[in-house]
Amino acid sequence: MKLGILSDIHGNYEALKACLDYMEKEKVDRYIFLGDYVGEFPNPELTFGLIHGLMNRKKCYVLKGNKEEYIERGLGANHPEWDSYTSIVGMLRYAYDHVTGRDRDFIKSLPITDVVKIEGMPSIRICHGAPWKSNVHFDKVTDEEVASIEEDVIIFGHTHEQYAKNRCGKTIYNPGAVGLNLNSDPVGCCMILHAEYGTWRPEFLEIEYNVQKEIDAMERDNLFSIAPYWSIVTLDILKGGGVWHGSVLEYAMRLCKNETGECEWPKIPEKYMQKAVSDLVFLD
Repeated sequence: MKLGILSDIHGNYEALKACLDYMEKEKVDRYIFLGDYVGEFPNPELTFGLIHGLMNRKKCYVLKGNKEEYIERGLGANHPEWDSYTSIVGMLRYAYDHVTGRDRDFIKSLPITDVVKIEGMPSIRICHGAPWKSNVHFDKVTDEEVASIEEDVIIFGHTHEQYAKNRCGKTIYNPGAVGLNLNSDPVGCCMILHAEYGTWRPEFLEIEYNVQKEIDAMERDNLFSIAPYWSIVTLDILKGGGVWHGSVLEYAMRLCKNETGECEWPKIPEKYMQKAVSDLVFLD
């Protein structure tokens, strides 16, 4: 038995396709998707299309990530008072506008946590952030909360970093991010769990894909105008940069608060995003 585990695709169709092609060649039996299918890249329709196609052929466990919750809550719709905060809300609006009605219904049907049970193997608790909330960083979950999880194997996403650790008697994994890998060259990160003699053996993967084709798609869909500085950070990550969107956002909010006395997401003027990108991101 082989379980293919993928998380944090963020609309990166090329990376997802490469990861799934590899797993198909490795004859993966079942697939686990941990959420965040949309976000920083174009082609949400194609991304969901790959997942739907796979679900028609293989057993899949599919979870909702915080990006899908944004769509479900309608953060990308309405809110004309956000119009001037382009870099912050641009991708929210793009994703909301490009997710089809079928996929909106699909998103609503998804849980934020589930348990994978394979006969003769330890059960696996899966979640995007934490079992009780999708946008929680699992590293910030308390020992008491970890110990309260019934299953001895836990797999989560959200942090975009491949991870293997023993904590509170639990074996904990993060497959990394398919779409926005932060800790090495621009590759699609994922993992396969192999069932061996009653235990799960992890195989962490870094799959090469056509990065330039994804950049071309960003330009084709005008993402550098829709969400200017946010997309520059995305581009930097694709080129091997190590500055995360969250770091740029935190810096921009700090600049805003220092100058104005307050700063509330998403109301971050473009000049602060511009300054944050200028100070933190070093594109060729």
